[in-house]
Amino acid sequence: MSERLMERLFKSGNDERDAYLSRVFGIFNEKIVTTWCKGAAPYEDLGRPTVFKHGESGFATLDFTLRNRASGQVYVAELKCELQFENYKYLRLSDPGQLRHHGLKAFQWFCDLALNQSDYHVKVKGRPCEVHGAILIWGATTPEGVDAVKRLYRFQDVLSLEDMITALNAQTGCQDYRNLIIERDTWWRQLVMGLLGEA
Repeated sequence: MSERLMERLFKSGNDERDAYLSRVFGIFNEKIVTTWCKGAAPYEDLGRPTVFKHGESGFATLDFTLRNRASGQVYVAELKCELQFENYKYLRLSDPGQLRHHGLKAFQWFCDLALNQSDYHVKVKGRPCEVHGAILIWGATTPEGVDAVKRLYRFQDVLSLEDMITALNAQTGCQDYRNLIIERDTWWRQLVMGLLGEA
């Protein structure tokens, strides 16, 4: 599979097509991460974390809680997969500046937690969970972008959804992933046939 899978799938030169497919992909791309975590991945997913900041009201719910299978350490994780948005500006992570436009509290707390774990407490499925930092998941990355973002934000890891898809396709007999994609394809075909009056 091409190293530039995301460009091949989502950067065709037809902006309307690419924006449409990017939105469709965004509906279920988190499930690709959870499927990857079920296999031979270095992390397992414990579920969505709820994050509380000491001295502030409210909470933020993030995407994943990832436990390193080797060390047992636990990290909160966020997936950012903006493919066609702003003329593909965020498709492939190459510069820390690409993270700055995410102004929502949840993402700000996520970035701050990577540096200041003691300022936060986390619950997973209603139970307190000790975390050791944060992991960013981006749609696609460059080595330079990963290194720069890890240095600046002190993320424990920066993962790529593109790499996860490649790994899942390379795993012989990864039926969970195939089932996920085939199920979405079936749903789409049912919608198309219905819209055409053929179902």
